[in-house]
Amino acid sequence: MGRLILGGTSIAAALLLAVGSVTSAQASPARHHRTERRHRHTAPSQCQIWAKTHAFEVLSTAKRAAGGAAILTGRHAKVVCGGPDDWHFVYETATVTSFVLPDALIEVLATTGAGIGLKAIRTSWLVRYLPRDGWTRTFQLTGPPDAITALEEVYHP
Repeated sequence: MGRLILGGTSIAAALLLAVGSVTSAQASPARHHRTERRHRHTAPSQCQIWAKTHAFEVLSTAKRAAGGAAILTGRHAKVVCGGPDDWHFVYETATVTSFVLPDALIEVLATTGAGIGLKAIRTSWLVRYLPRDGWTRTFQLTGPPDAITALEEVYHP
């Protein structure tokens, strides 16, 4: 009878050991999966790249400066990508002053035979154009605020 008890004990111990090993093996991967979280990194959209790599202003006035240059007043604008529209501008409230070089490339929105396009004008013409601008008055700027080398009016319905 002593052998049966020892044998029974050995079988019970073996069963506990086997069940414990299976439980440990099953618990370990489950625990590992819970702690391992994969973060998906999506590449920036074309809009996000454009918004991040350019400066924008909504212009209020343009005044003549020496040598055909212009002094602009306006507010900074930020492009926000996404939402109910593909993108939109958010305008700051503080007024800023910028300086456009006399030989800057300036392109304003214009109606063409094919729809809406860009028309190049001289810096000196911007002074007359801006008060009559019926488009957006929001421009993409190239160069630092004290030496702008290009302005391009941005169309957004």
